[in-house]
Parts: sequence; structure tokens; C-alpha cells
Amino acid sequence: HPVFRFPVTIRVITQDSVVRSEIMISKLRETFRTLLPGPPLSFRFDEGGWLLGTVETDQTPAELAEMAKHDLDFSARIWALRKVDSLTDSNTVAARRFIVLNEPQPSQRVHALQVAAADRSKETVAIVHSALQDPDSDVRAEAIEVLAKLDSAGVATPAESMYRTDPNTRVRGTALRIFAEVVGSRALPLLVSATNAGLPSPLRMTAARELAKFEDPRATNALEQLTLPGEPRDLRIVGLACLAQQRDSVRAAAVAARYLDDEDPLFASAAARVLGSVGGDEGRARLRAREANENRVTVKRAIAEILKSQ
Repeated sequence: HPVFRFPVTIRVITQDSVVRSEIMISKLRETFRTLLPGPPLSFRFDEGGWLLGTVETDQTPAELAEMAKHDLDFSARIWALRKVDSLTDSNTVAARRFIVLNEPQPSQRVHALQVAAADRSKETVAIVHSALQDPDSDVRAEAIEVLAKLDSAGVATPAESMYRTDPNTRVRGTALRIFAEVVGSRALPLLVSATNAGLPSPLRMTAARELAKFEDPRATNALEQLTLPGEPRDLRIVGLACLAQQRDSVRAAAVAARYLDDEDPLFASAAARVLGSVGGDEGRARLRAREANENRVTVKRAIAEILKSQ
């Protein structure tokens, strides 16, 4: 393939200067020299990331860490941070901590937190604790996830606090799930209360999925309450599916059978699937009888598919 002639901007940052050089690529191999006022802290080939291609570098971890922290170009900071993902030297570890606290782009802070999950040092745990107060909800959600990995013994209190006070539904749901995973059955009262009407549906769904893990009458009753008419369809379907995950298959089958007559054909179809899954021979017999008299196309098709698959 011929070599295309194209310009490239090279930028070098030193302790007190930013040096830019415009070069013209015209050969397969070329060497360019740039005079600098001091030792380089970081080097950027193709400032702005305009070239369609892959750029490789022999920069040191310290140079990449410096670029990840301070480069003027967001694309360069992204590139440099991902270049050091697998490194654990002091420069890159310090860079990740710096980025969690100071990087203006939330996605970079999230990525730094994700990689920091492998660092169990006290300094990193303290940084993750600080990120629980980040102004961005994605960062806060990631921070509580990472804290659960780094400090499972100490994450329960901040997780419960975030569930109760955070303004973002996703963060609250993440915190609730982590709290339940850490404290086990002690989370049951909080999980049951999180299914209450008036709370956001995603939060109630999170509580339902956690309640499905407990063989406890409080959990079972709360899940059945979520299937009541008047609740949003998606929430009813999740509640019924979670009820079917518990060992009390008789209860789940009875609830599913009751809702074969539900006014919502999509929920009635979901109920038929649950009945076919956990109702045993009696449930399948009920579905066969229902199929003959079912007039709703959606429900009839769902029943036929269930019976055909079993």
C-alpha cells in the first residue's frame, strides 16, 4: 500500500511548558526531533486524535500516568488510562486515585474506580469512600460496588445510608442490593419496606429480586403483594417470577393460576408460563383445559408454547 502524506500535531508537556510541533508524515519510517526546555512529562502523538489508525507508544508508566491525570485532551486521558489498566506500579496507582477525585469527566472516574477494585490498600479504600459523595450518580453507584469488593465488612453502613438518602434511584437500588448481600436476613425488613407502593418501580424490582433469595414468609408475602392488580405490569411480572424462584412452588403455582384470568393479557401470559414451570402435572393439566377455552390470542399462544415445550 502506498504511504499517504498527512500532517500530525505532536505535543510534549514539560514541567513549565507545552511544546507543539507540526510534522508531515511522508515515509514509512521517519525520525523527528523537537527541542524542549526541560525533561518531558508526557508526550502526545496526534493531538486531538484525528488520525484513523492505531497509535502505539514506548512511553513509560510514569509518562502514561501523567498523561492520564493531566493531559489537555480528553481522548488522550482516556487512551492513557486504559494503557495502564494492567499496571500496579506506584505511579499508575497514584494516578487512578487522583483521577477518582479530580477528573472532570465522570466516565473516567468510573473507569478508574473499576480498575482500583484490585487495590486493597487503605489509601485506595479511603479514596473509594470519598467517591461515595461524588456529584455524578454513575460514579457513586460504581463506588459502592467497588467498596463492597474492597471492604465487605465495612460496606453495610454506607450502603444502608445511601439507600435511604441518595437522590438517584439507580444508586439507591445498587446500595440496597449490596446491603442485602452483605447482611443477609437482617436486610429483610428493609427489603420488604422497599417494595411498598409509592417507591420507584426499579427500586421495588431490586428489592423483589433480593427477596427471592430468602425462604421467609415475609419475603413471600411481599412478593405476592407485588403481583396485585393495579401495580405496573413490569413490576407484577418480576414479582411473580421472583415468587416462582422460592422453594414454595405450591404458593407460586396457586398465585399464577389465579392470574390466568387477569385482564392484562401479557401478565396472564406470564402467569401461564410460571404455572407451566412450577405447577407440575396439575399445572399443565390446568393449562390444557384453559387452552381449549381461551379466547385471547396472546394468552392462547403462550399456553400452546408452554405445553409444546414440556
